Amino acid sequence: MSVVRGLRLVAVLGLVGVAGCGSSGSGGGGGTAGTVASGGTAGAGGAGGAGGAGGAAQGGSAGSAGSTGGAESISGDTFVVTRLLLGDSNGALTPDANAWKKLGMNLDGVASTPADATHCAPQPGGSKGAIQSDGEKGIDNSWGANVVPMLSALKAGLSASVTDGLTAGDSSLLIHTPSFGNYTNISGFVTSLYVAAPTTEALAKIQRLATFECLANGDLAQPLTTFPLSALKNSILETGSPTTLTLPLDPKRVGFSSLRIHHARVSAWIHGSTVAPQADSGIIAGVLDTEELIAAFGQSAGALDATLCDSTALASVVQQLRAASDIMKDGTNGDPSKTCDGISVGIGFSAQSVKLTGRAAPAPAAPDPCAK
Repeated sequence: MSVVRGLRLVAVLGLVGVAGCGSSGSGGGGGTAGTVASGGTAGAGGAGGAGGAGGAAQGGSAGSAGSTGGAESISGDTFVVTRLLLGDSNGALTPDANAWKKLGMNLDGVASTPADATHCAPQPGGSKGAIQSDGEKGIDNSWGANVVPMLSALKAGLSASVTDGLTAGDSSLLIHTPSFGNYTNISGFVTSLYVAAPTTEALAKIQRLATFECLANGDLAQPLTTFPLSALKNSILETGSPTTLTLPLDPKRVGFSSLRIHHARVSAWIHGSTVAPQADSGIIAGVLDTEELIAAFGQSAGALDATLCDSTALASVVQQLRAASDIMKDGTNGDPSKTCDGISVGIGFSAQSVKLTGRAAPAPAAPDPCAK
């Protein structure tokens, strides 16, 4: 990968987190009027808004309305993911059946082949040929090799469709960091992830709100996903110790409302101006818990294809998901006496600089796509 001089790191102190769906916060109600004996009560804040001030002790007037959630902000740099490569296409979003081989990381430290005897056993319906054929340099990505082709049979052009949605303002992943100027090598910082609430296409590339659900106690300064030992090496952002992250998706485009990725690691090439840096050649890699993935798919599969509201049709796809298991859900591998219960995943991404401008209101429950 080439290195561009004068690049800027977007990596951490401001944690990178994932934000869920939601709308802008509403203003809080004004405080009640105070009496001669006592001041008025504070107004209730809207989602993300501050409550109005109470009345004065001498019969003060009602407090003013609280501010909207969008008025809040946090310092540092924020990248919003604008392109996702799920394994069915190359960086130009051209269909490529082998694209998955370049997406991901060598999670188990082994370049597996079907002949290997030290590998967890396939699930019923699975085969060594399918789950023990790694990508380039031992990349583990059964999601791209086995799950994406199955989903593509239901809806072609997954990566292109998801990217179209991100461009239009779909919920997306936010990577937030402090500003580090022109440094190309630095270590020991925190990378934080948020989830961005859906917005309009006009605002999607300018500013984003973090979803309330993906913040600790609704606090914008406390994302639920952080990588405290991140480093920038030759302009490549590498997150530290693996953790769990949630990647938001549109179920109408890919069949999942999100992917919960365990033992996740993130890397990206940070480049461009110090005012508006970019992240390219990004990789999100980790492990999907097979049964957790199946449960998630069962809740939203009907949004991708209405035929999956039929239990028999859904059961067939569920079996294919189980058969894609190629690793243990704890991230280990190598014991043939154990049946694989995790699915390795590697997803590519690009991201651009935006402003993180506050919290969205709590999102309403997603409707059941199979409800009559």
